[in-house]
Amino acid sequence: MEPELSIHDISELRFLVQQGEPLPVRIGSCSLAGAVHLACSAWFWRQSRLPAFSTYQGWLGDTRLALAWEALTSNRIAGVDYAAHSAEVLTVTDTDSQTRFANRFRKSLMEIGGFSTADARGLAGALQELVDNVTQHSGPTDDSPAPGLMAYEVSHECFVFAAGDIGRGALTSLHDNPNWVALRSEEEALKAILERQASRRSTGPGTGFRDAVRALADFGQLSVGSGDAYFDVVADARGRTGAGGRRALLPGVQVAVLRP
Repeated sequence: MEPELSIHDISELRFLVQQGEPLPVRIGSCSLAGAVHLACSAWFWRQSRLPAFSTYQGWLGDTRLALAWEALTSNRIAGVDYAAHSAEVLTVTDTDSQTRFANRFRKSLMEIGGFSTADARGLAGALQELVDNVTQHSGPTDDSPAPGLMAYEVSHECFVFAAGDIGRGALTSLHDNPNWVALRSEEEALKAILERQASRRSTGPGTGFRDAVRALADFGQLSVGSGDAYFDVVADARGRTGAGGRRALLPGVQVAVLRP
């Protein structure tokens, strides 16, 4: 079976666009994380009137990608039930919707994934922290967040979670705080958040996002991207290791976690 397209595969597609190269007429199956990432990319392509968006519309035969795009463009929010689901892709909106989403993720991890209550609770809490960042930091104020997605998929002892927005990104957000105005790149901004507790608020260090990333990395492979930079974190018996790099520009912040 052909490997599913990951978020880094999607980055390669966006490099083609950036260089003016034609996109493939067909793509392989998208992973859930890849679908969220590609939907955010397509929003950017559409807003920027790039020809890539026309090609993208032909790719919507992929089930996960179609779900992500429909959620991003139709403002489909979480329902009120708390039943376990094998997969969900929803628009990031209000706090109540995010809480219900996290609760269903927790139940899905226990009932479908076979995770312990403690692990499921910790993962759901970390997920909620990352989704909260979409509403709190993606726009110029907490009341005007950028369009965003939250999604998960759970099977036995495996899960994938992804969240993404098409907002202002880590660097512009941190520049709200005079302590971080010297940062000059998205790569520096990501490292400041993950390694130096940087926050756009001047009331104290921001540990929520960093702690959520660390908790999630302990369960699998994590990638966080902002603007033209990304940072990957992997945990194994020797501890956590991280490596970053440059990617094709995509506004906002996107996070994905994979427990294979």
